[in-house]
Amino acid sequence: TYPVVLQQLSAFLRCDDLSGTGEMVLLLAPDLLCGGMAQTRLAGVAWLGVALWGVGIPAVVYGLCFSHSSTIGKFDSRVSLGLIFAQYERRYFCWESVVLLVRFAAVTTSLSPAAPREMRLVLLLAVGNVASFMHHASEPYDNQS
Repeated sequence: TYPVVLQQLSAFLRCDDLSGTGEMVLLLAPDLLCGGMAQTRLAGVAWLGVALWGVGIPAVVYGLCFSHSSTIGKFDSRVSLGLIFAQYERRYFCWESVVLLVRFAAVTTSLSPAAPREMRLVLLLAVGNVASFMHHASEPYDNQS
């Protein structure tokens, strides 16, 4: 549901010229002009939602992991937060927040309303390469199968 929420929020940011007259309208509601008061309010709320959802959730995950860093090996911590850090090496127990930020970067890059398609593809390639490099350099996953 993470990409779906961001996709729904970005619907309030997508504008296009549907009539060929150069008049940009909101694709979600073509009766609203982009840059008008109503669309600007919707866009402000959408950007706030994107920021809270895309950066707030990884921050909460990091905060939960970091607050239990001293008790990470204890049974109670593993039971309560094992879903977040069980698949990672002990020193990378907060890696899930990095994964969520990479996912946020990929989704917002692909849904960017103002960037042309070629630019979005280049940015997606850059996000993928950075994520791949970080994963290769860190090797955060627990390989004790």
